[in-house]
Amino acid sequence: MTSIRLRLLVLALLPLVFLLPLLLGVTMVRWINKFDDLLIAKVASDLRVAEQYFTQIEADTASKVAALAQSARFASAREAGPDAFAALLSDERRALGLDYLIYRDATTSPCPPLPHHLLQLPSLTHPSPHLRFSMPAS
Repeated sequence: MTSIRLRLLVLALLPLVFLLPLLLGVTMVRWINKFDDLLIAKVASDLRVAEQYFTQIEADTASKVAALAQSARFASAREAGPDAFAALLSDERRALGLDYLIYRDATTSPCPPLPHHLLQLPSLTHPSPHLRFSMPAS
């Protein structure tokens, strides 16, 4: 390194060799952080919209079930007997698009058993080998 030209070249290029990667690294980190913030905001917005949609569907279904419970058809089917009442519940379950519709009055147990047609679903009777179920110790 005896040449002055070589020394000047090293003095001129040395800051670029260190500063350019440093500036590039800082820019990449800032861009990644901004992109993460954008993704988080988008997911939060999508979840908020999904929650509002679910709340709307839940309220609509609750009002339809409440209207069914207060209807004259419901009262007459209850008085007609268990077969007519079960048929009404089955028809209304299909009409409302519900998986199940169980009537529970004050004398029934807090957790009624599932209807027979739900126990026959393949997903319930033949669980995936990747799923693990744990029962609480009693």
